[in-house]
Amino acid sequence: MNRRECPGWTADWLTGWLAAVGTTVMVPGMKLSWEGVGNATRAVLHHSNDDPIRALAAQWPDGDQFDALPWPRSSKAENGCDYGTGKLAPQDFARYAEIASRGETLSQWAATAIYTDTKLDRNGRCLSSEWGRINRGRDPHESVRCCLLAVRANPEQRIVRSASGVPERIDSEEYRKSGWVREGKAARLAARGLNNDVRRLNPGRSDCGQAGVDPTAETLSFYAFGILGPVTVRGGKARVAAEHQHDGESRLYIPAWSEPLDRHSIMALLGSWHDLTMDYENGKRMNQSSVSRASALGIHTAWRTVRVTTGSKDNPDIGYNTEPIFFNI
Repeated sequence: MNRRECPGWTADWLTGWLAAVGTTVMVPGMKLSWEGVGNATRAVLHHSNDDPIRALAAQWPDGDQFDALPWPRSSKAENGCDYGTGKLAPQDFARYAEIASRGETLSQWAATAIYTDTKLDRNGRCLSSEWGRINRGRDPHESVRCCLLAVRANPEQRIVRSASGVPERIDSEEYRKSGWVREGKAARLAARGLNNDVRRLNPGRSDCGQAGVDPTAETLSFYAFGILGPVTVRGGKARVAAEHQHDGESRLYIPAWSEPLDRHSIMALLGSWHDLTMDYENGKRMNQSSVSRASALGIHTAWRTVRVTTGSKDNPDIGYNTEPIFFNI
């Protein structure tokens, strides 16, 4: 079994955790485990036939493959759903979910799940997913596609840098022509991705005051939604796996596990983990029995997301930090 440690994708960084999970969706046979302590808990990729990074680069989609995913389109919108609200009628979502179910890979589900976790507003339309936020009318399809193509231009090098936590370096002339912004000595893509990376909320660090993202991590985060849900929880509500409501906000509960797991095993683990973290729904903490059961599943460390809001009340920008739940050393 070939393995590759990825210190750039730490489990306490939501985008890094999602990126690591997304590798198992993009690459058949890829397995994921987590090593390290506390905030240094890092992803480890495993592949039986090849170096995991080379396998990931070989499977990196092109624009046509990405566009061919079953992106939801509202029957009331000529060119897709209303990106100003990101809302689909339930029958439209059901239609695209049915198309996704015919796909041979879990990647099919990512395009559908990114638009909604099937919660409905008071008018009976699907609310957009908390974790693939449709922000200020921006189309997540185009935003993630921009990231995917930036990596496609040089996949192995860009994946290595992202996974290793080594800052991307772009020639001064190239980055101005290709949509990159400088942050200190590093470069990040001038895009929004899934709109949940807390690191892009500090655009003052860049050379032009524009926010930037890690395009590799953003693209892989999108693919993680192929296995993140929705799942049905108490009361018949549907949510992303390991998502709970607490203090008026949706929070994602992020586990790190010790054994290499493929995408199907991760789905099973997240289902069990969702049940173990239900106490947080009622304002409680995990009791020792639940922690022991989590340990029996191989989970050694866990966090939950904390929403961070910047900007004005009428025009907010949102990202997610994390806080630890428990560390079992």
